[in-house]
Amino acid sequence: MVNESKVRLTSEELIKNEGFLKQLTKSSVERMVIIQAEASL
Repeated sequence: MVNESKVRLTSEELIKNEGFLKQLTKSSVERMVIIQAEASL
């Protein structure tokens, strides 16, 4: 039972981390696009 709760907690943390990573990569990609757009001007 202890192991099950640990696994459940870990999977929830992974989902949260995945969402955080997606936000991070999205913002970094947007930043790169903005930098490229400014460089091309």
